[in-house]
Amino acid sequence: MREALAGVDVGTTWVKAVLVDRAGRELAVARVPTPWTPVPGGAQCDPEALVAAAQSALAVLPAAPVVGLGLTGMAETGALLDRRGRPVAPAIAWFDRL
Repeated sequence: MREALAGVDVGTTWVKAVLVDRAGRELAVARVPTPWTPVPGGAQCDPEALVAAAQSALAVLPAAPVVGLGLTGMAETGALLDRRGRPVAPAIAWFDRL
């Protein structure tokens, strides 16, 4: 397969991955559910589960020499990390009411 660019969109409902050629033509698309856990007032997720979801979506794409990767995230959801880069708390959904 020719050189490709990959993109990952971590959305509220789906974590999507796309592979395009250098001209922007879509080669493949994959998606997996965003791994939310319902909690009172909204939802949260393990940041490492979000990474795993992105890896799962990318793994479904056909093998290609990827020369660039773009990432997008959802609204204001973020993860707090310790000094070693490990998550210290769940990521709280941007739509959480509490």
